[in-house]
Amino acid sequence: MWRWLTALVQHRITVIVTDDLFSYKVVAERLHLGHQVCQFHVRRWVGQILRELQDIIPKGWQWVLEEIQQHLETLSPEASKRLCALWKQLPGRRSKPQQKRTPLKQLRELLLRLSEHWPFYCTFQSEPHVP
Repeated sequence: MWRWLTALVQHRITVIVTDDLFSYKVVAERLHLGHQVCQFHVRRWVGQILRELQDIIPKGWQWVLEEIQQHLETLSPEASKRLCALWKQLPGRRSKPQQKRTPLKQLRELLLRLSEHWPFYCTFQSEPHVP
């Protein structure tokens, strides 16, 4: 992958679109490329988690699943802050690593991942993303 992308960089590519594998992020950073995660892949893995949580999340938190779905549909660049705010609203943010992953803990993990990586998911990058 490194050789292939290095050759493309010599032809002046500036952005790559990939699935959500961490190795692509590392290579993109080392080559100073913009990196966008394929929106199909994002929608697929987030949608799967949302479907799994739908039946097990406490009823009082169903609205969070709906809001995440709305952000996934609009892909607004500003959604990162809102997703982080939702993460902060959920109880039990400080659970021990060995504790069972409750539905709310799974939802917290999803919100945190989305909010931290949102710039790679929501916009068409034209230049390297600098966190």
